[in-house]
Amino acid sequence: MPELLTRKQIEDMSRCQEKPDCTSCSLFDQAKNDFINTECDIDNVAQTALTLLNMLKRLEFANLTFEGEECYICAGNEGTGHKPDCELGNLLKEMEVEHGTP
Repeated sequence: MPELLTRKQIEDMSRCQEKPDCTSCSLFDQAKNDFINTECDIDNVAQTALTLLNMLKRLEFANLTFEGEECYICAGNEGTGHKPDCELGNLLKEMEVEHGTP
């Protein structure tokens, strides 16, 4: 089963200039002279992304106010939706789009 990556591992992967032969990032186990997650294993990246996306969806309208639950970023609610410039709303909308489909 894929494991979740740490922030440092994700940052190291995003900056890596040596892929796939790097030996200097936090995914490389210096003691064992081997990769912890098999050469920047995509399964772990995908699992981390899905876990974070699911958490964001659960928190989307979790700010409890006198009027009900609303978005922490734009104060929109499930009924009215996010404001057009809401970073969280736009991020979640983008993540739900099937790329390459009309």
